[in-house]
Amino acid sequence: MENLLVDYDEGGRLREEALESLKALGAGAIEVLEGQVLPENGLHVRLRAVAILAKLEGCPEDSAETKALVMKTTRSWSFEDQPLREVLAQVKKMSGVPFHLDASVDPELKVRIKLADASLNMLLALMLRPRNLKYVIRGKEVWID
Repeated sequence: MENLLVDYDEGGRLREEALESLKALGAGAIEVLEGQVLPENGLHVRLRAVAILAKLEGCPEDSAETKALVMKTTRSWSFEDQPLREVLAQVKKMSGVPFHLDASVDPELKVRIKLADASLNMLLALMLRPRNLKYVIRGKEVWID
């Protein structure tokens, strides 16, 4: 498994070939990736492994890395009565994930949230759901509407 990802990252395998090899491992591939590959390798290999996980879980090719970042970026988050546009700008700096607000969303909505050791996915869910908002990954951006 690890050799497969290293080969993939170094261009030694075609993307389709790497994904087919992982799919052949079945449901165990996700457990191997999460349990062995992700903790033991550098950031580049971990991000590629997470992107492969997203692809295995049915995420479209152009959205796989963004979904991976949303699901696996974990840290403490703290925002005190800040406008949503400022919060999203700070989250982009911290995670590398770009955001797009739908025209129907007020960018000045005040956000107050504090989470310890939480994923970006959790932050977005807890921040948006009470305001009847949701997020959708479209290509390389997270759209909020």
